[in-house]
Amino acid sequence: MRSNKKGVTLVELMITVSVILLALVPLLRLFINANRGNQHLAQMTVAENIIQQTFDEISRLKWDENCEFTGDHKTGTTPPLGTDTPETPNDKTTFDDMDDYATIDDIPRYISGDIIPGYEAYRISVKVVYVENPSSGPPTENLAAPTDFKKVTVRISWKGGGANSATVKTKTRIFYNGVDYTR
Repeated sequence: MRSNKKGVTLVELMITVSVILLALVPLLRLFINANRGNQHLAQMTVAENIIQQTFDEISRLKWDENCEFTGDHKTGTTPPLGTDTPETPNDKTTFDDMDDYATIDDIPRYISGDIIPGYEAYRISVKVVYVENPSSGPPTENLAAPTDFKKVTVRISWKGGGANSATVKTKTRIFYNGVDYTR
């Protein structure tokens, strides 16, 4: 006589668990990769925000040391680029014109000089150079003499989170007599 018992054998149970585990491993990898991608996207967004904030700060300053106010420009009296006395490199509280930002190579900070919380992993550097009039083609750097055009490049770098190696985001804008020429 044959017994008509219904149930699951140990072998069937082991096969079922193995199949489920084989299906879960790729799903787990998918979630991990998606999380890394989201972290990297969040870091790119933070870098873009830092860049925009920096351009906003720069555009509110005077064109150069000889100007009295934002938007003012004195032809032929433009001094060389860089900080003037009493400005201090990396100290935004002492900056009074666009050129002073060329000294920044630091952790992102508020205008007050305080480090922006959560941005300690980032590094910002700014380059300001005179360029030829960009209306005739790509602006070429003119280091020999001051011009009415300045090219400002903001570079943000960071490592960690979703990035396996150092990541860099760079943006450049041209300013003409203190006004953003690239907008």
